[in-house]
Amino acid sequence: MIDAERTTTLVPGTAGQIAVVDHGGQGPDVVLLHGGHRNLLDWEAVRPALPGLRLVVYDLRGHGRSTPPSDDDYSWDAH
Repeated sequence: MIDAERTTTLVPGTAGQIAVVDHGGQGPDVVLLHGGHRNLLDWEAVRPALPGLRLVVYDLRGHGRSTPPSDDDYSWDAH
């Protein structure tokens, strides 16, 4: 599960809010992106295998805690 001291931040944007969790770390920055119809929690099982990295995960538009697009545009360009 997500560390208790790490919280989900809702980042505002023109199409709504995007849910982001920054797991911290002192190494290179790595952004982990989930697959379609999934959410940022998919990476919880993988995180322990990636020591030494600053891991940031987020929910795509309309996934997990991110706002669904008002225009129903789920294309890659819209993301």
